[in-house]
Amino acid sequence: MLLARIQALRLLRVTLDFDGSVFSTGRMAESVAAGLNKQKKGKRSCYHLFRTLAQTGQVFDALPRSGNIHDSNGALEFIPECVNSIRAACPGIIMEVRMHSAFFSDKIVTAPDAERIEFTISQCNMDYVAVRKENM
Repeated sequence: MLLARIQALRLLRVTLDFDGSVFSTGRMAESVAAGLNKQKKGKRSCYHLFRTLAQTGQVFDALPRSGNIHDSNGALEFIPECVNSIRAACPGIIMEVRMHSAFFSDKIVTAPDAERIEFTISQCNMDYVAVRKENM
């Protein structure tokens, strides 16, 4: 459905955002674990990795994961899957990927380059934060 939307919009560039989101549950279920939920410490949760199309805000896909893993877990395989499906449906389209600092690793940074994908990874500048606090 989303691929048809991309084709209908005749986009020249597609921007994909990758981010994780925690969903808590009080129940025992497959792929839940006590983990990284800051609001509900110790609660069992899932930590899905979402990929959304920035131009429309639509969720393209989600990778279900247990709640006790790092944000970048599974991203190295998940990102190319999405890119390849869009490229197959829309040959010649320019691909851009946006991620935050949790995805910053040598493997994740070099993979988009090898696939001719433009990408940005936002990184908090801790020096800037320290200077701001000193000057307030």
